[in-house]
Amino acid sequence: MKSFLVKTGLLVACMVSLFHGKATAESETEWSLNCEQYGDIKPNENPTYQHINCLLTNAAIQADIPPEVVKGIATQESHWRQFVDGKPFISNDNGIGIMQITDTTLPKEQQERLKNDILYNIETGVRILNNKASLTTLPHINGAGRDIIENWYFPVMAYNGVVQVNSPLVQESGEINHEAYQEKVFLNIKEGSYIGDTVLARYPFEVKDFKYVDKFIEFLEPEYIVQGVHETTIELKAGDRVLTTEGDVKLRETPGSPEYKVKLPIGTPLLIEGTFEFDESEISENQFVWFLAKTLDGQYSGYVSSAYIEKQVAFKAASSSYNSIKTSWAAVSGASGYEIYRSTSSTGTYSKVGTTTSTSFMNSGLTTNRSYYYKMRAYRTVGSTKVYSNYSAIVTAKPLPAVPSSVKAASSSYNSVRTSWTAVSGASGYEVYRATSSTGTYSLAGSTTSTSYTNTGLTTNKPYYYKIRAYRTVGSMKVYSNYSTVVTAKPVPTVPTNFKATRISSTSLKLTWVSVSGASGYELYRSTSFSGTYNLLKSTTSLYYTNSSLTTGKTYYYKLRAYRTVGTTKVYSGWTTIISAKP
Repeated sequence: MKSFLVKTGLLVACMVSLFHGKATAESETEWSLNCEQYGDIKPNENPTYQHINCLLTNAAIQADIPPEVVKGIATQESHWRQFVDGKPFISNDNGIGIMQITDTTLPKEQQERLKNDILYNIETGVRILNNKASLTTLPHINGAGRDIIENWYFPVMAYNGVVQVNSPLVQESGEINHEAYQEKVFLNIKEGSYIGDTVLARYPFEVKDFKYVDKFIEFLEPEYIVQGVHETTIELKAGDRVLTTEGDVKLRETPGSPEYKVKLPIGTPLLIEGTFEFDESEISENQFVWFLAKTLDGQYSGYVSSAYIEKQVAFKAASSSYNSIKTSWAAVSGASGYEIYRSTSSTGTYSKVGTTTSTSFMNSGLTTNRSYYYKMRAYRTVGSTKVYSNYSAIVTAKPLPAVPSSVKAASSSYNSVRTSWTAVSGASGYEVYRATSSTGTYSLAGSTTSTSYTNTGLTTNKPYYYKIRAYRTVGSMKVYSNYSTVVTAKPVPTVPTNFKATRISSTSLKLTWVSVSGASGYELYRSTSFSGTYNLLKSTTSLYYTNSSLTTGKTYYYKLRAYRTVGTTKVYSGWTTIISAKP
């Protein structure tokens, strides 16, 4: 299967970059220079495995994509092959090269470059994936950034196609669709970048969260809360603390060497001493990278595989709702459980508010906008005695209303847009802000206690951008949530309603509909089959049309749309449902 470009213009010769934060064509080639130690790439010959590992890793870093994701796609598409038997690798469905680019409309010179230039092929595949990540129609993880591997689940799906065959769930049964493209890629990530020892988090996805539209999938939930996600290890740097995720993890003499200095138990904290390195053997088929690290006591130092470590997250606290705070921390090796203590001042008296065996704790029943301070300690049960660690550092947070979710914007009429969102627990109301560009200045458009707001007096066909925040009134003060994600819509005429066809003779039908506010006119289209070609039958300012000279007993199909003339441009509504009748 393969990744295809929706528009050929994405591969124009100027190579305008879609790389995140990288806007020049020149910057796109810099990533390959980081692999010069492997020498020149020979024509019609695959580079060594670690050379390709270096290329895929650095192309992903340049695009601000987790390299684990790009490697998983390259594994699924080609098993890291640009050439087979000295010839460009072309699949049965005309996918080209290592990233299997499919677009037969491209000019011949670009087709040839995709076949013969592995750098161009990788760069193009990464660009396509980056473009898919910008689609606002795909779900994402609430609060997750580009560094979170699981946040790329749906862009990976889109790389292959947002189609029924890639549905995350089998709609009839609700079971996981293990044959979906993104499921296979994420299995590649687990087995290639984590050696199968890590369980990647799953979205709490349900059958009701999506529907099929023809062969495509339409998602009905824009974001999810996903626990236990994984940050790419590639961004680790000197001074970062990590924990081993397996038992008997080896600190090796050199990257990938069989000799090691010590075996470490699961949960051992290590201090990273430098940036990642690749396997010392160029033909090694390890997809992960290596970090020089040392034990906290400094007794041992060596290279550890990125497959067996995760970044140690410090104790932290964050608002969960208007009356609750969630604290979380990294697991402590050997701990039986944890105790959480709270105070209303950093130097005040701390009282125990909970005990848990988890690595998070939800503290409820709090006062909105009041500062709370937390510390925690781990313990290990030895016989009937609890042996405690020292207390953690103190963290603080205020309970605030949650951010409005499932925010949507849609045209309501030729001069209005309706925004809607899910109710926020404890919110007194909501404020709707509007701008004329996604990064422009947002001004308050309206305030409401409802979960929707219709913004009127707008310009037809002009895009408007909206973000929402909830507030809770405490005394005479409003306490605000953070802003929602930005959504956009254009005011266009509404779809005509009550569209009907009535038989008035053996050779004629009368089509009628209800007036659309602000419409300049209507266009009526006809076909002789439901899925056939619809041709313009009549453009009219009336609310009816008599279609004469028809064949008695023959079925005709009709659809209608309204339009509003703006300057010299017609701005159209959506189509009505198709109706049929026969004289």
